[in-house]
Amino acid sequence: MAIIAKLYANGRVYKVLRSKQGIKQCSDETGRPTSRPFHTGLLVVIEATQDTSFFEKAIHPTQKTQEIILEYTSHVSGGRTRSIRFVDCYVTLDHTEFKANGREPLTETILITAAGIEDSHSQGKYTTSRRETAFLSEEIPVMVREEQENLIIESGHFEDEKGNKIDEKYNGKAFLVLKTKNGSGKTVDINLSNKKHDFRYNGKILEDDLFPDIPIRGDITKIELEIIEEQNS
Repeated sequence: MAIIAKLYANGRVYKVLRSKQGIKQCSDETGRPTSRPFHTGLLVVIEATQDTSFFEKAIHPTQKTQEIILEYTSHVSGGRTRSIRFVDCYVTLDHTEFKANGREPLTETILITAAGIEDSHSQGKYTTSRRETAFLSEEIPVMVREEQENLIIESGHFEDEKGNKIDEKYNGKAFLVLKTKNGSGKTVDINLSNKKHDFRYNGKILEDDLFPDIPIRGDITKIELEIIEEQNS
């Protein structure tokens, strides 16, 4: 099955060539876990670009990235997109590799540690005591298309009709609020990724919770939509 993987971080999107991550627990002689689950890190190989964001993060141990999203997209008709969100991340390895064989691109290998992980295909969440950033159920993950790399998404959330921030998604009229920089006149795609609710915009339900082609009108963009119970297809 053909799968394309992309990494969304630092307001940019990167083409993923390889990725590896896991959860580990120590165990006793009976096989019973003796410690809390431990995330071994996200090891990802991307096509290198002129961007040096990961290098800058790697040489400054106190610089944290609030959100990094690894997205898998299937080419099979009807296949669902899988998004894994890493929150409160540090870059602990940044390695660049070049091979003069004319076949392989310049690559950048990155090791990312995270205090929280949420998978769009799973009900479970991994978290440590140092997690500060909200999970998907509390905040909106933002995915910027490749042609909009210079657009920076600072935050995204839902508000009710009175302008109050919605902590728990509910049924009814709501507003998607995006705070951006360098975005006026551009468009973005937003993956709302909610397992219990669907979203209706202009009378149509958003397929796979993906809100495409949102026009950015300034530093603050506000889009009216409706949050409804998940519709069984």
